[in-house]
Amino acid sequence: TIINTYIPTADRPQKEKDDVYEDIKQLIRKHKNKGPTYLVGDMNARIQTAESDAERQYIGIHTFEPQTADLTRQSDDVRYNRELLTQRCEEMQMTIANTQFRKQEHKKTTYRSIGTTRAETITRPTHEQIDYILTTQRWKNNIKDAESDCNANIDTDHYPVKAKLQIKLEGIIKKTKQRTNTN
Repeated sequence: TIINTYIPTADRPQKEKDDVYEDIKQLIRKHKNKGPTYLVGDMNARIQTAESDAERQYIGIHTFEPQTADLTRQSDDVRYNRELLTQRCEEMQMTIANTQFRKQEHKKTTYRSIGTTRAETITRPTHEQIDYILTTQRWKNNIKDAESDCNANIDTDHYPVKAKLQIKLEGIIKKTKQRTNTN
């Protein structure tokens, strides 16, 4: 199951964001034991780096420019978006796949500020990682690679995030009753 989402930006009301995450939670529960589940899209959350051992369970070490991350400089609204995502990852036992793989910085960034051209150097504060691919802990090993594509030929301020999946599903063999001949 692939669930595509858009989480409202930091300046939107908290209730609006809470409602979206509640809908996502219900969808994930609905599909939980029916094979791999992936949540993908614009989370509008600046993760930057894991703040604790608990966060390291679902945030990898390969975030965009972790050496320049300063979570204390985030506004309350931006911080709220981050907390929503990290809380839901913990609650739903999900991993942020595109923070799990070592990549060059331009393959980690997923967003460039309005007015920033493609020719400009990819660095903070004009670029950020806010779009993610999440999967449940059970299926995280099926994602073999994840990265953004800052050279995609599309006119947008977001870079597409792509992943390579290797899924092996076993079919269920149904046993049939054999009829016995009573002649």
